[in-house]
Amino acid sequence: MWLPLSFYVWYSLREVICFPVAYLLKSISLSQFGDSISDIRNLGAQVEVVYSIKAGEWALAGKTVEIISQIDLLSYGYGLPMIIAMISATPGSEGKQWIRGVIAMAVIGLIQALGCYVEILMALRFKLPSEFSLRLDLDQWQTDLLALGYQFCNLVLPSLTAIMLFLAFYPTFLMDLVTSSKSNIEID
Repeated sequence: MWLPLSFYVWYSLREVICFPVAYLLKSISLSQFGDSISDIRNLGAQVEVVYSIKAGEWALAGKTVEIISQIDLLSYGYGLPMIIAMISATPGSEGKQWIRGVIAMAVIGLIQALGCYVEILMALRFKLPSEFSLRLDLDQWQTDLLALGYQFCNLVLPSLTAIMLFLAFYPTFLMDLVTSSKSNIEID
C-alpha cells in the first residue's frame, strides 16, 4: 500500500527532490567538459544540457553552434519511492526511519547524478555530430563499457540500489520474517 503513495509524493515533489541532483550534475559536468558543454540548466525534474562548438570547427564565421538536449532526472531516481515505501512498511522507531529516509535520498541522488552523467557521455559519443564525439578519445572497449553503463544506470541501478539499501538498513528483517512465519505453522 505504501508504494503508490510513495510514487505520488515523489512525483509531486520532483522539482524539490531533483534540485540537488541538478546542481551536482552541473558542477561536475562543467568542470569535466567545459570545452564541449557551455551550460546545464535546471528545469525542475529535467536538466537542459547545452553543447557548444566554436565557429572554426564548423566553418561558420564568428558563430558558436549550440545543441540543446534534455535529460529526465526522474528516470534515474525511481529507486527513491521504492526504498521510502519499504522503509514505511517496515517497523522501526520514527527517528531511525527518518534518518534512513534521508540517507536513502542522498544515495539515490548520487545514483541519479551518475546516470545523468553517463547519459551526457552517451550524447557526446553517439548522439551528437562527430565534432563532439572526436573530443572523447575512447577505445572500442571503452565505448562498449559506456553503452553497458548507460543501460545499467537506467534500467538496473535505481531499483538495485533501493533493494541493497533496504538490506543494509534491516539486515535481520528477512530472517526474522522467515523464522516468525515458520513458528506460526502448525504441523498435524
